[in-house]
Amino acid sequence: MSPRRLSLAILASALALVLIAPGSAAAKVHHSGGKVHLAWPYSKKGRPADPLAQWLAKQSGPACPKHRKKSHCPKLRRSNKHKRAKASEAAVIPSVDRGPRRLDTDPVATIASPVAHAATATPLALTRSYEIPSADPSYSRLLNWAWTYDSAVTASSFMALNNQTQAKALLDQLAALQLADGSIDIAFDVSNGHGAGIYRTGTISWVGLAMTKYDGKYGVSTYRAAAKKAADYLLTLQSTTGSSTGMIRGGPGIPWYSTQHNILAYEFLGHLALELNGAGDTAGYQKYGTAAGAIGTAIQNNLLTGTGTSTHFIQGLGDTVVPLDAQAYGAFFEAANGNTTTAGNVLTYAKNNLGVSGRSIVKSTNAATYNNTYAAAGPFSGYKPYLEASAPNVLWFTATPMLRMVTAALSQSTTTLDSWITSWKAITTSTVGPLQADQTLTNAAYGVEYHVWPSAEPAAWILLSQNAPTFFTTY
Repeated sequence: MSPRRLSLAILASALALVLIAPGSAAAKVHHSGGKVHLAWPYSKKGRPADPLAQWLAKQSGPACPKHRKKSHCPKLRRSNKHKRAKASEAAVIPSVDRGPRRLDTDPVATIASPVAHAATATPLALTRSYEIPSADPSYSRLLNWAWTYDSAVTASSFMALNNQTQAKALLDQLAALQLADGSIDIAFDVSNGHGAGIYRTGTISWVGLAMTKYDGKYGVSTYRAAAKKAADYLLTLQSTTGSSTGMIRGGPGIPWYSTQHNILAYEFLGHLALELNGAGDTAGYQKYGTAAGAIGTAIQNNLLTGTGTSTHFIQGLGDTVVPLDAQAYGAFFEAANGNTTTAGNVLTYAKNNLGVSGRSIVKSTNAATYNNTYAAAGPFSGYKPYLEASAPNVLWFTATPMLRMVTAALSQSTTTLDSWITSWKAITTSTVGPLQADQTLTNAAYGVEYHVWPSAEPAAWILLSQNAPTFFTTY
């Protein structure tokens, strides 16, 4: 399929504005189910050639806790039978997809349980988000947790490498875990299938986008039904009144509207509309294209501010916090609509205002800053996650490949960013993913934790940025 620009004008101007009324959270009934086709290392063939891709593949499924014999650890099987797991409670890192701490009603660091619809005793073939040193105080609480967003980005990175088998294994598992109403949990314990019971627009959009991109890339309709279910769920969260008209709320029962969430929803619904149009589904094209157009108009009217190289995106409707990821996604959004000058200004703003340099990584045995595994003098350069002085003062490494991807999509030189990525990757061995941050830090005001652990998120973004820089801007 030849690339076609995902244009706000194409999606909005030719379609009458028909908005879907917002709805309350639907009852969480059951998973969609379905067969999961496991890939390497659970099958003998198909080992990825790229070392980073190999590490991501090995992050699939449960790890064996240090106090157990391997024979007593959960194992992935091709069975679809589910049994109830014992109720438990796991304190976890708030997802990148949660809302602002002052607005999000979910607790900062606890996923409560039991969650009846998701409590199964079936191990899952999702990507564990971290490789945690066994002596770390957070080892037990987070060892087997997989953020759904990480698995969706990882599946997309495998597509960027044209590794269809690995991508399909993850998307099969995500499709099987999708609920009857089209939503999906924000995170899962892959050792037992226990879900977080938290549903966010950004996560659902990323899953749907990965599914739609897979179908488009390989000329199939494997995940079309699942993508449409996800899209229909998001439309129940779309506003029809006031300044928020057209925008998608953060989740069921959530009053706020996030920039990141809405750009991702726009990308997903727009790509799905174009897929359906190519398949001759005019009604689907109009339905999801109209919704995407309304989101796009609202983003331009409410979430973009400043002029020239001061142009930037705020965190959400009425929320002037400046996050790095909103600048990256925002630049993709503008580029997808042909506004390359604006996209370049947003990229320049991010690089000029959120950069950090001269960083090193030091060991610490203090519980609040624990890192007794990795040390490197650097100096390292990169970006911080937020602009504000009260925000976490860390080098958040995912930002580097994100901005590298924007830079490449705009046909600018990536030489400096590539050198930063190379230096950071060298902190760990070639068989281990890149570290999440330069220090361990918790910031309750922003509802986030950062750790000096190998992390799936930046690993996937590196592969995506280097192999598919136009992932967001073409179909």
